[in-house]
Amino acid sequence: MRRLFLSIVKIYWKLTKNRKHRCIFKESCSKHVYRITDQEGFLSGIRALKQRYRQCRPGYILFFDKIDKRVNVKLADDSVVDRSLLIESL
Repeated sequence: MRRLFLSIVKIYWKLTKNRKHRCIFKESCSKHVYRITDQEGFLSGIRALKQRYRQCRPGYILFFDKIDKRVNVKLADDSVVDRSLLIESL
């Protein structure tokens, strides 16, 4: 299953290589899912895909966290990530 899933991601890359993508993460969603699947297996890849699908949507909020003194981002699924994981233009 892992090899099939990795092949599907590669086909996705070939089909969409001329499209402009707007992922908010430095590591694109498909590259993240590919890496997790390759390193940890099929089920971890599926979990990574579900997580990124919920997170990578409009509706994020930048905020300054007074506790850790950093700018963090609250994503559409209400998870909070460090700003350094996201693209520079945010």
